[in-house]
Amino acid sequence: MIGAGLALGSGAVAWWQRRSTSGPPALPDRVANPNAALRRYGHGAMPPESLGPLSLDSVTYLPPAPPPSRGPRVYTLDVLESRHPVSVDQAIDAWTFGGGLPGPVLRGYDGDRLEITLRNRTRRPHNLHFHGRHDVDADGWEPVAPGGETVYRLEAGPPGLHPYHCDFTPTEDHIGAGLYGLLVVDPVRRRPKAREIALVLGGFDVDGDGRSELFGWNGVAGYYAKFPI
Repeated sequence: MIGAGLALGSGAVAWWQRRSTSGPPALPDRVANPNAALRRYGHGAMPPESLGPLSLDSVTYLPPAPPPSRGPRVYTLDVLESRHPVSVDQAIDAWTFGGGLPGPVLRGYDGDRLEITLRNRTRRPHNLHFHGRHDVDADGWEPVAPGGETVYRLEAGPPGLHPYHCDFTPTEDHIGAGLYGLLVVDPVRRRPKAREIALVLGGFDVDGDGRSELFGWNGVAGYYAKFPI
């Protein structure tokens, strides 16, 4: 599961209530423990002790919009394997774009030509799929074999935030292992300068059962609770 945004949304806790089969609704006689519900989604998790208040700045704050370019904007993404800590006492066997989770932010203007070289440095096939506007030839459906590489060419657009991720089946396993990132497409008409923040939400399967036990922004559970922006 991935999600992206420029602001942290509010959370909600669900509760369970038994209703009478007749007459007006009965008062709740069993209410779920909200703290237990929040813990299931990583609330209360602590980030690794090796991380400090500036450790995630490179992924929290967006790189500035690039200067205009007459040629294509060129990026290279290496698919790598690593052990990635997601909390103070838990880690996952990760596949990453460039060694980071999430992958690096790619950025351009609406209509820019992008050339992204994907180099597979792992032992399994992977590929690259972009949300937003692209030709069918750049949809990322063909696998890139271990040790192989391919170039994706696309036109950036429309303006906004667009996830990119590995789309090789089973897609949820590849995304869950960390193969996702963010493409930022700016409008051609320049906006006023601002302090831009990117928050990408990911789920982490820490016990290998195919389900996410922890959730965190920008690759770590509990980081921004300990180190607020």
